[in-house]
Amino acid sequence: MNMTNEVRIALCEHKKKHPSLTQADLIMWLQETHNISVSQGTISLTLKRSTEILTKKEDVNRAAKRQRTVKYPLMETAMYRWFLTYQDQVNMSGDLTKEKATYFLVELYPGHGAFEFSNG
Repeated sequence: MNMTNEVRIALCEHKKKHPSLTQADLIMWLQETHNISVSQGTISLTLKRSTEILTKKEDVNRAAKRQRTVKYPLMETAMYRWFLTYQDQVNMSGDLTKEKATYFLVELYPGHGAFEFSNG
């Protein structure tokens, strides 16, 4: 099972409070407290990122399971605002969404290079 950001934060905070715990101890702790099973590799990768995870804990979606880097953050913000503004006024089809995304990409990132939006 994938860990949510909330569980990642809890894991990092637990390890910080109890630095002598081994990764095996942390696997058991996750099983007992969050009812999830993860591999030792997942524990290791999460702990390697613990400083980053704990630093950004107020700015993350705690329910999210994946961490994705946004390549065009200004475009994503513009699309989000556009969607919220017009969602009740316009039929939000995939074609319209791609058209708007293309518009924002060109306006906010001139010379961005070739880009093709998917239907998903």
